[in-house]
Amino acid sequence: MSSKAAIYDDLQQFTTQQKKNSGFDTVVKNSTFYLSVLFGLTAIIIYFYLTALANTQVRETAIKNAQVYLHALAEFRSLYTSEVVVKVKNHGTSHGIEITHDYKDKKDAIPLPATLSMMLGSRLGGSESGVSSRLYSPYPFPWRVADQGLNDDFSRQAWQALQSDPGRSYYSFEMYKGKMSLRYARADIMTPSCIGCHNSHADSPKDDWKAGDVRGVLEIITPIDSDIGSVNTMIQHTLLLLILILFLALVGIRSVMRKLNVRSLEARQLAVQAAEINHKLELEVSYRKEAQQKLLEMSLTDGLTGIANRRKFDQELLAEWRRAKRDGTYLSLIMLDVDEFKAYNDNYGHQSGDGVLSSLATAISAKVQRITDHFCRYGGEEFVLLLANTPSCEAQKLAEKVRVCAEQLALEHNYSTTAKVVTISLGLATLQPAEGKSYDELVKAADVALYAAKDAGRNRLAVHQVD
Repeated sequence: MSSKAAIYDDLQQFTTQQKKNSGFDTVVKNSTFYLSVLFGLTAIIIYFYLTALANTQVRETAIKNAQVYLHALAEFRSLYTSEVVVKVKNHGTSHGIEITHDYKDKKDAIPLPATLSMMLGSRLGGSESGVSSRLYSPYPFPWRVADQGLNDDFSRQAWQALQSDPGRSYYSFEMYKGKMSLRYARADIMTPSCIGCHNSHADSPKDDWKAGDVRGVLEIITPIDSDIGSVNTMIQHTLLLLILILFLALVGIRSVMRKLNVRSLEARQLAVQAAEINHKLELEVSYRKEAQQKLLEMSLTDGLTGIANRRKFDQELLAEWRRAKRDGTYLSLIMLDVDEFKAYNDNYGHQSGDGVLSSLATAISAKVQRITDHFCRYGGEEFVLLLANTPSCEAQKLAEKVRVCAEQLALEHNYSTTAKVVTISLGLATLQPAEGKSYDELVKAADVALYAAKDAGRNRLAVHQVD
């Protein structure tokens, strides 16, 4: 690929990159929409997450509070039984004090523990917290059937669950008297101090109670709708604050992105200008490199014959000498000269002589096929063939082909004492480079062989053996 084509490709790539940048600009321009959608989704996710988290926390808190209420009621009932009822039974009956459920209708009477517990539950239900308690059983006294029996699904399910496992609790979140409430129930266990009363009372629906039996269910009802409402209000306020913060952040980000857009546009404009200048410089550098390359080629090429000149030969001789010395191979050099060329020029003219040299160079170049063979004009009518990694026997074969090739051109030379056509004489020398030897020895030896060929009658090859 030429340097011009490479520069054209660079321009194409730069244009493609600018198109990509345009696509990026579109995304940046629509950033407000994308960020708004992102922030909106974030706010929705946070809202639902906080709502679920808050509702879970309200329910867990309601369960803990119900456990505390149950424990307090149980402790109160136990304390009332041990500290009041038992003492009245032991000492108060002699003074006419009666323990009964209808104590309000009788003089000198106190309520039963269960009656007092129910009264406490009613009082709690009327308080600001709205927490209330119930005590019910499948075996209520006749005067308690309306409010102490299993009169709804929860009470029946709680009785079945606690009958199976008295140590556990049973609860449910459901609508109760128009409010979302926690109904939390624990088993009410028959104690030894209560067996006598329940088994001996004339109106008792069950008279075979034993200590440890589940005699009923103690339930705490805790409304949670107000707590959920408060939490939701707090979450809504938090969400509004979050939306405000996100909106301000969006405005700030949009402002920054607009500034970045301006800076990006300015930077791309500068980049375009820099790229144009850079490509101009690259073109200039490319043209200069091409010119330098052409000058270099011209400096190493013979202007008349178009083959390598003496300067190129000197460079290749040094390089091949070092390579042969490193590899331990033979280097052969053939020097050839046009026979009686002065006579040709004197009689046919220098222009015709130049034509002879060009024809010989073209014909001989066709015989030099290896990339490691170098055919150069040495000077005047003299040429050289430098053959890398070539022993003397192989070089002699090529030299003979070159001699025959020149003769077969049949270029007329009626002023030659050798033949009626242009002929050449060749001198060959082969040397294996080693320490203490110089490539000058190879050139001198080939030159000696060339003069030997001329002295022997021309149009022939002479080989000089170098030790």
